[in-house]
Amino acid sequence: MSRKIWFCLLIVLFVTSIVGLVWTPYPPEEMNLSLKNAAPCLSHPFGNDYFGRDILSRVMAGLSTSIQISAAVVAIGAVFGSIIGAVTGYLGGWLDEVFMRINDSILVFPSILLALIFVAVFGTGKFNIIIVLGVLFIPSFARVMRSDFVKQRSLDYVRNAKIMGAGTMSVLFRHMLPNMKSTLIPCLVIGFNNAMLAEAGMSFLGLGVQPPEASLGRMISESSGYLVLTPWAAVIPGLVMAFLIYAVSMVGKKNI
Repeated sequence: MSRKIWFCLLIVLFVTSIVGLVWTPYPPEEMNLSLKNAAPCLSHPFGNDYFGRDILSRVMAGLSTSIQISAAVVAIGAVFGSIIGAVTGYLGGWLDEVFMRINDSILVFPSILLALIFVAVFGTGKFNIIIVLGVLFIPSFARVMRSDFVKQRSLDYVRNAKIMGAGTMSVLFRHMLPNMKSTLIPCLVIGFNNAMLAEAGMSFLGLGVQPPEASLGRMISESSGYLVLTPWAAVIPGLVMAFLIYAVSMVGKKNI
């Protein structure tokens, strides 16, 4: 499929997630045991899960939750990672050595292990998963952005800005950062997709979004034990996640 088609699909998914914040055909947490494991029909196009909940409604709500978490995680990683990368890459010296050694020390540990330690201490839930994944995303953004700032700090436009009297913060974020879109945009695309998968993995393990709240990973986890009875309960949220990730990748492909 062409990039335009994937862009349209991405718009549909994001609009669906926004609508899911304020309206769903049925309450996402509402159980109806008379519709337990019901197959798709006109009134319930995606069918019902093991608890009789409308899957379409839960997909809409779960898509909103997963996108919110992924966007928040990437925002934390990108903002703090870019600041660290900018300062260390531009100034260099001992500050660069100290921050990069700390950065490398965090990258050495498996992310899932650090996440497990965090949730073991502070508990599960949407807010905690945003914090832990956001912090774990900072080192990767910092490393990539530092590399670009190191390359560009000796270019003519940076020297001209300093000659014109621009301060350090002005040089970093007014002059240099806008010239790093070709680096930052691919990082945001990859980061969003990785955050989506990480949230799904944590929720699948029961460490992320907690019931009865829905997320795509939570839905797959809840339906994994009933694949024979209600395969659509796992397949549909899985396909929605796959299409979302691939659509983001295809739309951002031009910048990667």
